[in-house]
Amino acid sequence: MGSILSPTGTSHPLSARSVLGRAPSCGIVGEDARVSGEHLVLTWSGERWLVRDLGSSNGTWVNNVRLGAGEKVPITTQDRLAIGSPEQVWVLEDAAAPGAWAQSESGVRIQARGGVLLLPNPQDPELALVLSAQGWRLDDAEDSIQDGAKLQAGGQSWTLRVPHHVAPTVDARAAPALHFRISQDEEFCEISVQKGSQILSNPPRSFNYMLLTLARLRQKDHDLAPESQGWVHQEDLADMLRVEPTTINVQVHRARQSLGQLHPGLGAELVERRARTRQLRLGVSQFQIERMGQVS
Repeated sequence: MGSILSPTGTSHPLSARSVLGRAPSCGIVGEDARVSGEHLVLTWSGERWLVRDLGSSNGTWVNNVRLGAGEKVPITTQDRLAIGSPEQVWVLEDAAAPGAWAQSESGVRIQARGGVLLLPNPQDPELALVLSAQGWRLDDAEDSIQDGAKLQAGGQSWTLRVPHHVAPTVDARAAPALHFRISQDEEFCEISVQKGSQILSNPPRSFNYMLLTLARLRQKDHDLAPESQGWVHQEDLADMLRVEPTTINVQVHRARQSLGQLHPGLGAELVERRARTRQLRLGVSQFQIERMGQVS
């Protein structure tokens, strides 16, 4: 996701519209006295970042060229923005599109990866937000969640910053397929994502066998209507895998984030949940299971 580096080396994630200035209300606060209250604004056009001086007293320079008041210019990775003084240099660290992130009341920031935001941290997630076609939503909810919403995770309050742009359209003709490859004793399970003719490999993870089990349950129900295939109660799945039900949630969250980085939208569709039933299933209908050269 897009980010800018301050003169002191602090990285600031960028929202779709980020105002930089000394005023506490600014999304990015610059403390130097030569910075105006609202000095400049960085906006995402849908394809690139643009910077516009907001009529600051001491000016803005982009790669040593001073902007006129209200002038808007495109910037890209490693472009240098001198703000208020030629010596106060900020650098566009990452020119990627804006992503979601959250900040705790203690100042900790967590960024989304692969269309998934895990709180309070990716290693021990309690909550997962996923990017669907309707926007960002909690993993077990149907309604989208708004920018600035407050959530509780890890004993802290978190403020969500979610971009206001629409998620990229996924070409249905290039819908991803999962390829499971397992050893004869099932001690090894590898998952790759097939996107057209491209194979995207993912390192072996602890959640792979959980996804394999969901794939087998969906495969077992192949005679049913597609909307009825593969549903299982979370507690029953936990019994099959000999883990605690809470471990299933953690594995689902991690799987969403890991595989979501391989294909746009896969994080949201990887696992489906039925609201208020504690039922889930593999959300990807195209998959293969291979054991020792045999494909089913």
